Amino acid sequence: MRYNLPGMCGIAGFFNVALGVLPLHRAADTMRRRGPDEEGYFLDDDVGLAARRLSIIDLAGGSQPIANEDGSVVVVQNGEIYNYLELKSELEQAGHRFRTRSDTEVIAHAYEEFGDGFPARLNGMFAIALLDRRRKRLLLVRDPIGKKPLHYCVRGGEVLFGSEIKAILSLGVSVHVDHEAVRDFFYWGFVPSPKTIYKEIRKLPPGHVMIADYGGQRVRSHDDWAPGEIALDSVEREMRETLREAVRRRLIADVEVASFLSGGIDSTIVTGLAQDVRGGGLKSFSIAFDEESFNEAPFARIAAGRFGTEHRELTCSYHSEANFDELQRYFDEPFADYSAIPTALLAQHTAAHVKVCLSGDGGDELFAGYPRYGLHLRYNRYLRLLPAKRILERAGRALSISVRDHDLFQWLAATPEERYLETSPYLRDDVRFLTGELRRSTGAYDPRDQARAILARVPHLDLLAKMRYLDLKFYLPEDLMVKVDRMSMMHSLEVRCPFLDRDVVHAAFRIPSNQHIRNGAHKAALKDAFRGWLPREIIDRPKMGFMPPLATWLRGPLGERAERMLLSPTARVHEFVRKEELARLLREHRSGGRDHHFKLWAAMAFELWAESRLTGS
Repeated sequence: MRYNLPGMCGIAGFFNVALGVLPLHRAADTMRRRGPDEEGYFLDDDVGLAARRLSIIDLAGGSQPIANEDGSVVVVQNGEIYNYLELKSELEQAGHRFRTRSDTEVIAHAYEEFGDGFPARLNGMFAIALLDRRRKRLLLVRDPIGKKPLHYCVRGGEVLFGSEIKAILSLGVSVHVDHEAVRDFFYWGFVPSPKTIYKEIRKLPPGHVMIADYGGQRVRSHDDWAPGEIALDSVEREMRETLREAVRRRLIADVEVASFLSGGIDSTIVTGLAQDVRGGGLKSFSIAFDEESFNEAPFARIAAGRFGTEHRELTCSYHSEANFDELQRYFDEPFADYSAIPTALLAQHTAAHVKVCLSGDGGDELFAGYPRYGLHLRYNRYLRLLPAKRILERAGRALSISVRDHDLFQWLAATPEERYLETSPYLRDDVRFLTGELRRSTGAYDPRDQARAILARVPHLDLLAKMRYLDLKFYLPEDLMVKVDRMSMMHSLEVRCPFLDRDVVHAAFRIPSNQHIRNGAHKAALKDAFRGWLPREIIDRPKMGFMPPLATWLRGPLGERAERMLLSPTARVHEFVRKEELARLLREHRSGGRDHHFKLWAAMAFELWAESRLTGS
């Protein structure tokens, strides 16, 4: 039976579980912000699918769940398929008939036509649940970049799933903290897939599919892409055309589409291309900071003036702190990237005007925008020239038993890839920080192993390409895409990322590394492609991060709150982090002697999650 009640941006369901429609409705209701416009259900014996919809395409006919002609394939989707019109035309020529203009209906027919290989034909951001009623199987599918989330819980032969952890918890799952995930969090600042903070709940990794039937479940990759070494024939022309087409695809909607505009090169390119493709009338939105060294707003104004957008600006100050608790808890697990604060405010500000917004996410990973890339290349060159390098390598190996992982000797003796793994995380696993109990319970577990496995896929790449590939497949999906998804969905706003279009990603990795960083200049190839079109003040300025002045805030009233929260006798974080170490970090930071803002914020994020988990608030 199908229920279309007065809800695509949140999905949930179960397989081989006799739960009924009431728990399914409860799971969907936890994701009301992801899809405030509609909710829809499909229930058949021990299988249920639910969708909350934020109406973007085919407002009248795109209600979910959606089935094929005979109802044998039923689909719910969170996201957008940007090449759905091309796929629809191909499928119609093969004899398929469509009832709607929805991209979700294309998925059902693509499965019929291409079988389990259908995800490879999709270019988009998506988390999909597909029920094959004839073969009695459920497929859960996630896009290769992990732009949209999908969580699941397996209990014997039963499968429960949801876009957000809270949807699965609402179905009555008993959970326990995964201590390895805690180690992950206090190393990276996030919990990478396939783990969540709970042992019983897992994330489907980006580019993977789970196939569940009555014989069990299996998870496999559907994305076997790895960058090669073929250079583009014409970097400038091809990048301009590929990015323009990616922007055009993301402007397809039956509602207005706007653009985030930070004033950096990536968002400025996206905004300028969108205004050009549309022929005018684009709205742009930006965030300003009170502290001038963090404020990019003047550059956003220059870009808005250059392209003639209808520009709006919001100021982020410490007084926005009232939202900290709510946004941290919305992640459903600890999350320490504090750029979530301005992201949430920007999403809230933008959602008051539009339902869909473009962003420049992905440009730094694809085109070598992070300063750390250049630093590591220089370190590597210096170390090759260092006369005493062999002595240092031997000393590092000899001292490795008694010296901490990030000791200078061992760092110098490590491979370039290992040095990148050691210095890229914000937190790192400081032996003084975590409790002995946590370390004993996790034994020899190393949070870096998952990143090492990603690097092992591309041994043929040079160092810069390896660093970019790792960030594309690890840091971007596990941190940045989580931040963007949760903070935008918290305010019922869909964010689309042209730089993460499949064709753009593949083209960027066909550019030789020496064209990405040239004579110390980052993003050289991208800048060449758009030089003369972008404002000079933007194309030649240094990179600034989208971060609030948290270190300053923690030396003021936020620091007082941190002390009350982290040094309270009842603080839950003490189960995993040593209280005396938190006291030291607070003391040193608030006195101005040291900067510990990221570790302090991570501890606060963990405590806020623990409080909400244990109190149910």
